[in-house]
Amino acid sequence: MGVPVYHTMGNHDSDEYLQETVLKFTGMKNGYYSFVIGLTKFIILNTCYSKNEDGCLPYYKRNYNKKQDIYPVVPEIERDWLRQEIQDEELNYVVFSHQSLSNNFQQRGLANRNEIRNILEQRKVILCMNGHDHGDDCSVINGIPYYTMNSMSYIWHGTKSVFSYGDEIHEKYPFLKDMILYEEPLHALVEIDNSHVRVIGMDGHYQTISPEDIGIGTTWNGVSIAPKVSSFEM
Repeated sequence: MGVPVYHTMGNHDSDEYLQETVLKFTGMKNGYYSFVIGLTKFIILNTCYSKNEDGCLPYYKRNYNKKQDIYPVVPEIERDWLRQEIQDEELNYVVFSHQSLSNNFQQRGLANRNEIRNILEQRKVILCMNGHDHGDDCSVINGIPYYTMNSMSYIWHGTKSVFSYGDEIHEKYPFLKDMILYEEPLHALVEIDNSHVRVIGMDGHYQTISPEDIGIGTTWNGVSIAPKVSSFEM
């Protein structure tokens, strides 16, 4: 028997294709959905929308205006769905989203995160987990832990060209100059037992260069860019 796999819509998934095409490819019926295992309901949000005077639009080929639009956002119809999904007071809830529900740095975190957090605080949410920021972070807000999962393989800095792997490699992979690569594939195991959550992280290493080598410090996009996944228990 195989292991069940659940997908979360990411900001680059629709760089070339409509979200409907991405859903079909991954076998998802919708970009936001839920499933229940035991006494825990897992909720997957689609946070890849922008908002302007025309309403909320799903990401497609980076169709948001960085200077004028509000993004990322969860649209109203999805917020209403979320309220209905957390009606059962007997369940624990775990929420996954690509963008953070806690990061206040520029437009990295969800723009309407306070509204979403207010909804979640009405029930027993034992963990919110996200990616996107290519860094490591965990904060507890009003009793709910918000955990940012580090990138598996690299920091994206995009501030200067750093050619560290030889001309042939950089010609084949032109975006490498904007990355700091990790030595190990970073990952975590998450254990949930009733209302108890344990994240088992790991420590890693940079490859040929570190953030210090190019002068960007220890935090980036509002999170730690140490080559690690923090362990956490609550």
